[in-house]
Amino acid sequence: MLTDAKLRALKPRQTLYRIADGKGLCVEVPPSGARLWRFRYRHNGKANMIGLGAWPDVSLAAARDRRDEARKLLAAGTDPGAQRVVDKQAEALTFERLAAEWLERRDVS
Repeated sequence: MLTDAKLRALKPRQTLYRIADGKGLCVEVPPSGARLWRFRYRHNGKANMIGLGAWPDVSLAAARDRRDEARKLLAAGTDPGAQRVVDKQAEALTFERLAAEWLERRDVS
């Protein structure tokens, strides 16, 4: 299990390396020295990995919360990586949505 002290002590190496926390959560340390949260999982027999943010912007507790949310999606039969793509597409500002908002504001004024 990782701790904040262990995270602060991680030093960059010549090549990327990972330190596991548990239940698929790990911190990845590239040669640049950044500390990136990753969640490794299997869905339909295929290994996948998604990013959960960078430490210290995303704390250890927050990374564990994000991992738990992804595990809930897996338990429900949903691929967390695919769900993330769907969520981003739903949030995307489309021309249709922009035009509808513009018309709505124009009618109010």
